[in-house]
Amino acid sequence: MTCGLNASGAIAMINAKLTLVAIGLFMTSAASAAPDGWQISEKSGTVTVLHSGVSKIALQGNAIAMGDVVNTGANGRAVLVRGQEYLVIAPNSRLRIADPAPSGGMVQILQDVGNVIFKIKRKSTPHFAVQTPYLAAVVKGTTFSVTVNESGASVQVIEGAVEVKTNDGGASDLVRPGMIAAVNARNLFRLKIDGDTSHVTVSPNAPVEGGGLAPAPQSDESLTVTSETSVTASAQQIESPIVETVQSASLLTGGLIEGNTSFASPVR
Repeated sequence: MTCGLNASGAIAMINAKLTLVAIGLFMTSAASAAPDGWQISEKSGTVTVLHSGVSKIALQGNAIAMGDVVNTGANGRAVLVRGQEYLVIAPNSRLRIADPAPSGGMVQILQDVGNVIFKIKRKSTPHFAVQTPYLAAVVKGTTFSVTVNESGASVQVIEGAVEVKTNDGGASDLVRPGMIAAVNARNLFRLKIDGDTSHVTVSPNAPVEGGGLAPAPQSDESLTVTSETSVTASAQQIESPIVETVQSASLLTGGLIEGNTSFASPVR
């Protein structure tokens, strides 16, 4: 089937239900969490926290300090809360709480692998960023999902808007509900956007054979998203685009979010 983001019904369900259901589930925990630090409000399965070089089993209520690394196992899921903000961490994921000072207060999460749903409090100016090995997501306040694996990284917006950039900063786009932004591991200078239409933005810093600047893409014909191909890319085109299928929020988060909400699955 085609990417879940092309199914308007699935996206409408995301907008209408995911945020409200999640807020309802976690509001009590969020209110009790310290507003200036993350705390584990929910967990299931194997979840560990690496703190000062020592790895320990995570417990509900644990505070997560700057520099700590949170890992979830194959059956592990966790919810981190900070004030009214939360992160829902899927199995087989790893992230680190970053020091935002070097990035001017922006980069607060370094996500190495896995899938994380972010609900970030809205402010008038961009104030929160997620950094991955392949792309960065900058927000004023919204709900969105970031998926990272060996093929690359993708960002799906559930509510609001997210600015997604290649890590060199040369290619960027504003991603809204109904869209997926992706950077392939084989071409870190090319940002691909899928939604009602598809397009590619190439960073002017992209190296090309023989020198010079990377040419602009000539056609979107190779950018159709299907559920039967994986993410691969050459310097000139997307050969096999992202795999996206619709899953329920309950299934993806192992019941930490309940309901019939559906959204696209992580990049395979």
